[in-house]
Amino acid sequence: TKGSGPDIGISASQDNQKLVYLQQQLLGHIWEADLTSNTSKQLTFDDRKIDGLALSPNGKRMAVVMADIDPIKPGRHLFLQDRDGSNRRQLTFGDLGASNPAWSPNGKWISFSLRSATSGLDSSQVFLIDADNPAAPRHMGSGVRTVWVDDARFLARNVRVIPGGRTVYDEVVPIDG
Repeated sequence: TKGSGPDIGISASQDNQKLVYLQQQLLGHIWEADLTSNTSKQLTFDDRKIDGLALSPNGKRMAVVMADIDPIKPGRHLFLQDRDGSNRRQLTFGDLGASNPAWSPNGKWISFSLRSATSGLDSSQVFLIDADNPAAPRHMGSGVRTVWVDDARFLARNVRVIPGGRTVYDEVVPIDG
């Protein structure tokens, strides 16, 4: 990777030929690295704080969590865009903060978490959105992060704050049940 870094959120294409990564700064930019030629190019240029990204299984689109750099404007929102940074669409709205987008293995669904900036991790809720026909996100239960098991189920990582610490556990969530 090139730039001032730090570089986080690394996601590789299925053929292991392309790598997208987030160069984390107050102003975040998405870069793409070609692993065969050892070159990289910047894909986004606008003034946004970028908090996370996930490359679709076919490598053509990205789910990106972005916020305005103005601290008075609330919320971190989920966006969907082509890998080259074009055709960006905002998928979430309001004051809540989106985080941890994850694609289903077939690329049909994007799971993500939402929570208030003033609440703890144990208040995080998991939502699901159809990547091809995004409508209102569908609430799936509590959770901070998801990991897809297959095209129809994901694990929702939950955090419960208890006296003297916290407990972390995973729950299998079917998307049609």
